[in-house]
Amino acid sequence: MPASCQFATGVHFLALLSQSPDSFRTSNEIAESTMTHPVVVRRLMASLQEAGLVETQKGPGGGVRLARLPRQITLSDVYAAVQTSEPLHLPHTPPNKNCPIGEAMKSILEEVFARAESALGNAVRAMPGRPELLTDWGNAALGAGDVATATLAYRRALAIDGGTARARHNLAWLRSRQSEAFRPAAGGATDTLLFFHIWPRARKLVVGSAAFAIAILLVVPWAGRRRRSLAGLALLPLAVWIAMLASVVVEDRRPDDAVVMDDVVLRAADSAGAPAALSQPLPRGVEVTVLERRAAWTRVRLAGGMTGWVATGAVERVMK
Repeated sequence: MPASCQFATGVHFLALLSQSPDSFRTSNEIAESTMTHPVVVRRLMASLQEAGLVETQKGPGGGVRLARLPRQITLSDVYAAVQTSEPLHLPHTPPNKNCPIGEAMKSILEEVFARAESALGNAVRAMPGRPELLTDWGNAALGAGDVATATLAYRRALAIDGGTARARHNLAWLRSRQSEAFRPAAGGATDTLLFFHIWPRARKLVVGSAAFAIAILLVVPWAGRRRRSLAGLALLPLAVWIAMLASVVVEDRRPDDAVVMDDVVLRAADSAGAPAALSQPLPRGVEVTVLERRAAWTRVRLAGGMTGWVATGAVERVMK
């Protein structure tokens, strides 16, 4: 699941055209500036044209140019035009150093994503119970290169509603980029069978209540054979009710889960002088389980089972 660079490349694309808004540029010229294959540029060009942001002309002297004045195009327009479900990310390929726009684009977009992360973080603090808002916060953080905040935001979104598809998808992408030593185990056949376990608590309660009501209606006294046959049918909704009830009772809130927010050394004891438990620091965004707290130190367990101590300020719990 690769991250999408379409938004960042689209902004670069339009910024380049804005330098001479009345002139046509070829896909090869744009590809040279963005260090992207011309086929990718033409595909992006089609999306921007469909959104009414650019216009094209075939033949000699043709190419692509802006369909609006530069000041009439917003970042929101570009985001809506690319319409990607993948997590946003800055291009991994360095821009053309001979292109002044390409040279400045990375720092400009990092600032844009950082401002979005800050604004969405404030919105989350005002409305903490909205999983889609948390997911947007995570996406902005990811665009700004803050993988720790992105991981925390996605985990909190899924703690509220395990069925939040964007958060689940983007968290899986982040985990796929981690070292196997730090990567949580992926769900298997059990998760597929118990698909309802990721449902929001409210949905489980509604489905469970409906199943219980149907079971009661099927077992109330009826006449003769009809009563016996309907009573047998009651086993299915009764099983659904038991499954929903059990899922709510053992709901996997995992209150001790946390995310490493800063690169930190995992130590063998709760002391700055204790030897390191790992040869490398824990990177930002690693998911851990909190086992114990002692003043300035917190004992954690990694996905692979290793335990150790980190500074308390370096980790933040998923569930507040």
